[in-house]
Amino acid sequence: MKKIALATLFCGVVLVSGCMSITRSEPAGHYMDNNVVTAKVKARLIEELGSDSRHISVNTHNGQVQLSGYVDSKAEAKQAAFLAGSTPGVLKVRNNLIVNKKP
Repeated sequence: MKKIALATLFCGVVLVSGCMSITRSEPAGHYMDNNVVTAKVKARLIEELGSDSRHISVNTHNGQVQLSGYVDSKAEAKQAAFLAGSTPGVLKVRNNLIVNKKP
């Protein structure tokens, strides 16, 4: 019984989250462009930073990219912002990366 309830809840969450992305206030072309820019930025971060980029989230809205998450150094945060800013389609970068404090 619990498995059925959990499966139903999961399906409901998936359906609602799917609808949320459809009802964005942006035109379809802008939404697609934002996804393309996000994918390009993520690909550059993976290419240049490798596994260090796994803790970096990328969100794009109208060509403005927001980086958030955790990095190991200020230099890594600066490099991530540079890579994002030099990606085609990016108009502005908000670097909200947090440098991990080492014990």
